[in-house]
Amino acid sequence: MPKPKPKPKPKPKPKPKPKPKPHPHPPPLPLPPPPPHTRPRSRSRPRPRPRSRTRTRTRTRTRSRSRTRSRSRPRLRSRPRRIHPRTGPRRASGAPRREDMGEEHGLQPLDAGLPPLAERIRGVLLEPGATFARHDPSWGWIGPWLVVALAGVLYGLVVLARIDVVAVQRAEAERAMEQLDPATRRRIESDPKTQEILETTQRFMAFAGKVGLIVGPPVTGLGGLLVGGMLCFGASALLARRRPGAPRPDLTRCLSLAAHVSLVELVGVAARTIGALGGNHAPSTSAVNLVDAITQPVAAAALSRLDPVTLLYWAVLAAGLHGSLGLPRRASLGLAAGGYAAVSLGAVAIAGLGALASKLGAA
Repeated sequence: MPKPKPKPKPKPKPKPKPKPKPHPHPPPLPLPPPPPHTRPRSRSRPRPRPRSRTRTRTRTRTRSRSRTRSRSRPRLRSRPRRIHPRTGPRRASGAPRREDMGEEHGLQPLDAGLPPLAERIRGVLLEPGATFARHDPSWGWIGPWLVVALAGVLYGLVVLARIDVVAVQRAEAERAMEQLDPATRRRIESDPKTQEILETTQRFMAFAGKVGLIVGPPVTGLGGLLVGGMLCFGASALLARRRPGAPRPDLTRCLSLAAHVSLVELVGVAARTIGALGGNHAPSTSAVNLVDAITQPVAAAALSRLDPVTLLYWAVLAAGLHGSLGLPRRASLGLAAGGYAAVSLGAVAIAGLGALASKLGAA
């Protein structure tokens, strides 16, 4: 008889796992990973080795071959488009203009950096430091020179209309004759040829004085502008390079600076015009009328330099050298003071030499 099969042993039941106790302070949830474009690059990643020259040569050859083979494919622009600084990129057909867009959004046009001439005149006279700090060569020199020249011509017309220039010059010539010794005066009066030469000279001086009142302001203004521009250019070439961040020497900027500094002369022209309208035959803003220019020429030359308009001119020039050309403040003040002293000493020296020559001629 077959043996009975043993009964299978019952499987032991698994013991239940103990439930974990809740932590009093649960850990924070993990942050989501950053997006791929902001994920930092790992430092452990090895850097690519530099390519050898042989590989680059073979690759350039293969690239040139591939370019010759694929000429029909569209090529991409390798250089960026050049955008004009004023006109900007080309606009599509039907697109609004930049000026119209600026007006809609309340923006100023691109040419708003050039202030009007009246504002520049007010700034030079009242706020020279702030005005020359934003000075630009695009301001030009023709406008200021033309304003000063027209003001001088207007003053000449007022003098010709209100004052008898011929009578004034004749009176000055008679006073100069009175300063001569009696013997020389009698010799001149007794010689008809000398009298004729003196009369011809007086007529020529009267004509030259009338022409100078009209033609003088534009010509002298242009000459002073050229001289001042060249001096400013030399100062900027010598001193501005030593200061970091200073603009390079530019002759156009220097000419524009000299022209705008000459706007200070409008104050003196206005004052002399008012004096001429009042009947003063020798209007001046200096103290030259305190002495007789014929008997005391050296003192008259020295007092003519004590002019508030002249002092204001050199002060504004110092502000322009510092603000526009970038010169140090001390160097600007030193150059302005040195220029004023040199011109004053030159005028006094010329007057002294003239007085000495007249005395030697009389002797």
